[in-house]
Formats: sequence, structure tokens, C-alpha cells
Amino acid sequence: MGYQGGVFSDDHAERTYGVVGLQGVMPYGIETDVALQLSEDGDLAASFEGEYDLRLTQRLYLQPRTEIAMAANGVEAFGVGEGLNSVRVGMRLGYEVTRRVAPYIGAYWEKEYGETADLTRASGDRTEGTGVVAGIRLIL
Repeated sequence: MGYQGGVFSDDHAERTYGVVGLQGVMPYGIETDVALQLSEDGDLAASFEGEYDLRLTQRLYLQPRTEIAMAANGVEAFGVGEGLNSVRVGMRLGYEVTRRVAPYIGAYWEKEYGETADLTRASGDRTEGTGVVAGIRLIL
């Protein structure tokens, strides 16, 4: 189990958060990451992530992933509603060049819910979408 903490700013430069997180492995090897964020204005949010490496070969893996975002306070100016904000479900295909370096490619589906979806609709944007991701996982 690991702990993380720090200060960060998201898409809105005028908003800063303190974050405290917990990383660990649940039964059946499901890796989890839970984070609580508290803004300078007292807005509380949480995110939950889970992933699992399904080995196809010793180096090739398929990784189903789920991310859930919630907020205890709605902040209309930033398009965030109270309660469940969004769910993202995806799949990545990766190849471990070494145990510490693994490029990957993947796809995801994301949907917003509740007040956050209402705020998004009111601004004329979509509340559901898909996307493609690519990157390199580095373990330092």
C-alpha cells in the first residue's frame, strides 16, 4: 500500500487543491487508487480508479480500467455538480519492453451524470463520449 499527497491545479489555473491519496492492491490483483481533493475554497471531491493487468504473454498485457469521479460540493463556475460526476471505462493494450517501461494504446468510454451532466448540457456540450489513449507507463 502506498500513500501520496501534494498540491495541484486542474484545468482551471485559478483553482488549487490539496490532495491525499491511497494506492494499493485488492484481492485478485486489482490495483486501486483513491484520492481526496480539497480546494482552497473548501470544495471536496474524490476519485476512484481500478485496473487489472490481464497477461496475454509475459510481456503483452490487456488492462481493463475504471475511473469514477464524485464531488461533495457543486461548483457551477467550473462545471462540477454535487454527487456522482463521471464514470470512465476503458481498455489498454501494453507491451513491457522492460519491467519499468511499457508503451500502451487503448480506448475508453466516458459519461457524466447528475448535476454535472446538467451543467454540461446547459453549456451545449456532450455528456457522453469515447476516445483513444496512447502513452508509456514508467515505473521509477
